Amino acid sequence: MPSEELRRKIQLRKEEQRMADLPEKLIGVQVLGYLNNKEVPDWVNQSLNEFKKMNSTPDSRISDSADEETIDSWYEDFLDAAGISGGFFCSTGMTNFPWVGCTIESEDWMHSIRKTLGSDINFMSRNKESLAVFFEEEYEYIGFRRTQ
Repeated sequence: MPSEELRRKIQLRKEEQRMADLPEKLIGVQVLGYLNNKEVPDWVNQSLNEFKKMNSTPDSRISDSADEETIDSWYEDFLDAAGISGGFFCSTGMTNFPWVGCTIESEDWMHSIRKTLGSDINFMSRNKESLAVFFEEEYEYIGFRRTQ
């Protein structure tokens, strides 16, 4: 078996375990399922590439010196302003299961998502018409949003 094929199989097994563990780790969120990249609209992937460019200007920012509760609230408020609330897809950082569908069930859901999936995270509305992207930078968090 070629080493690249073996690497992909090993990665798939690891990600299958992470996928299985995710519902227990995401407190305040019900996991509804996963999307692969083929199920994500082209405009989303184009936007993600644009936001990664050094000359892109964020729509919002907050200092990393703010307390965790304030930062979580900033994420939540930004999502609301982007038209993403209640149910959404968010990026997982996994190759084989890149997006997880979620519904908010209780408070502290954002803290749980950030703790489990990281602060560099993408959110897409359930109807796939709105996108919010967050990056943790050296001294701040920045957010981008786009609608179809």
